Amino acid sequence: MIATLLAVPSTFIPSLAKGTGTTGTKCISWESAQQQLAARATCDLADLTLSNAMEKARDEFAKLCLKQGHFPNGKRDCEQIANNLQNIVEKSNPYKKDTILKQQVDTEFPDRSPLILIVDDPTLSENKVRFYSQQPPTDWHATPGSIAIIHNEYDLFIVIGMDIDGKPIRDAKGHVRILSRLLFQN
Repeated sequence: MIATLLAVPSTFIPSLAKGTGTTGTKCISWESAQQQLAARATCDLADLTLSNAMEKARDEFAKLCLKQGHFPNGKRDCEQIANNLQNIVEKSNPYKKDTILKQQVDTEFPDRSPLILIVDDPTLSENKVRFYSQQPPTDWHATPGSIAIIHNEYDLFIVIGMDIDGKPIRDAKGHVRILSRLLFQN
C-alpha cells in the first residue's frame, strides 16, 4: 500500500501544543494531517470554552467587588474572593475534558489543578493593557485552564486565561485575549 503524502507548509498544520511548529515544508500523511487538524479544532474549542469562563469570572469578580465596595486588598481578601470564584475553573476546565488534551496537560503540568489567581498591580492602566495584549510579561504562565485577575486597586481590572501551553490565550490575530473592566469610576 502506498501512503498518500501531502506537502504543506508546516505552519498550516499546527501541532497540538501551540508554537512548536517550524517554518518550511514537511511531508505528512493524509491521516496525520487529519489528526493534526482535529487536534487543532479540539484546542480551538477548548480555547473558546476558556474564553466563556473568563467572561463569567470577569462578571462574578465585578459583582463581588461592587458588593464589597472595593477591590480585594490584602492576601486574605484575595484568597477569599479566589475561593468564591474557584468553581468556575474547576467546572469548566476545557483542557481536562478532552482525552487528548488531558493527556498533554497531565504530562506537562502533573499534579497541578487550574486556579483563579488574583493579583494587584497599582501600575495597571489602559495603556498597559494595550501593551500587554501585544507583549505579555514572560512570567504570565500557569496551569492550563487557570484564570488570572489583575487589578490596579482603584478602578481597573483585567482577566486573562491560560491555554494548553500554560501561556495566555490568544485571539485569531495573535494578540493576548484580555478582558478589561472599569469599576468605581467617579
